[in-house]
Amino acid sequence: MTTQKKITQTPGNKCSGYLGSDPLFPKEEAFKEAFKETEAQIGHLPSWRGKISQSPSDLLAYLQEKDALALNLDRLYSYAFQSSDQDTGNTKTQALKNQALGLYTRFCRCHRLGIAGAADSDGRNLNRLVFQRKGP
Repeated sequence: MTTQKKITQTPGNKCSGYLGSDPLFPKEEAFKEAFKETEAQIGHLPSWRGKISQSPSDLLAYLQEKDALALNLDRLYSYAFQSSDQDTGNTKTQALKNQALGLYTRFCRCHRLGIAGAADSDGRNLNRLVFQRKGP
């Protein structure tokens, strides 16, 4: 005989019995707005090409920008996939999923373009930046 554990609801734990996407974006309009903003910001990544290997501060700025975009993209991707999983017959949510997947692909391509040329074949250039010391 198996026993079931009941999940208790605490102030920080708002379980509703299903995988909901409400905490990510309150409404679909908020998702669309965040999607447009992230899409515009992703287009900036290739402009870093040839710049991130100039100094440790440039490398750090690039990585911070890329990581912030990746977090936004994760939220968009999760929302779209959770929405599509809730109703696999809904073409509107399936389209959101496809858009999020396309944006993720574009992010990967732009990131690759942004770091192009930053590392030589054995990675010495980036290692020099990462391990460069400041001060004495």
